[in-house]
Amino acid sequence: MTTSLLKKSLSNIWQRFVKVISRLNEMMSTSALLIYYLLGINVVTFVLYGADKIKSKKGWWRITEKTLLMLAIIGGSMGALCGIRLFHHKTKHKKFYLGVPILLAIQITLICYFQFICS
Repeated sequence: MTTSLLKKSLSNIWQRFVKVISRLNEMMSTSALLIYYLLGINVVTFVLYGADKIKSKKGWWRITEKTLLMLAIIGGSMGALCGIRLFHHKTKHKKFYLGVPILLAIQITLICYFQFICS
């Protein structure tokens, strides 16, 4: 019985989420949505890199490297790069000090391509 209630609740939440997104899409252009998304994901990524640095110094439970890299992949590469540089965090790992700048270059290239060439 609780499983069906959970499914019903998740379904209602999903429907509300879809309505909110469709209203946002009606109110704003795709470019504005992209800008807000990128600002949000980069702030979250930057904060998590800082939090992970603090946790590493205190010996606390850490944010996984997989999570930190995934945030960079889904658009938070600028926040990740700023976190790496400002907090001096993950500077000895090639996948961070080489991978994140490469991701940022790819993301900038894709944004420019879709904004200027495809439009």
